[in-house]
Amino acid sequence: MAKAINIHEFLNRFNEEYDFLYQNYDQVAGYHEAVDAFDDMFKNENSARFVREFAEYRGDILSSDRGAAAFMFALEAMA
Repeated sequence: MAKAINIHEFLNRFNEEYDFLYQNYDQVAGYHEAVDAFDDMFKNENSARFVREFAEYRGDILSSDRGAAAFMFALEAMA
């Protein structure tokens, strides 16, 4: 059974990850793998639904590689 994620806490973690990536010019181990994994999330309807719910809650879509990587790093940290 998948662990339920509090979307407010997830947004906070996402913001932390995004800021970390920004401060380090995206030169972080696992960055490119995280971007690729984010793209793969759309192959699974439940995962894609969570991405859409997060974008709606956040009020903005994830349109950058940095945002995609931050999403995946936050997901890994909270899963």
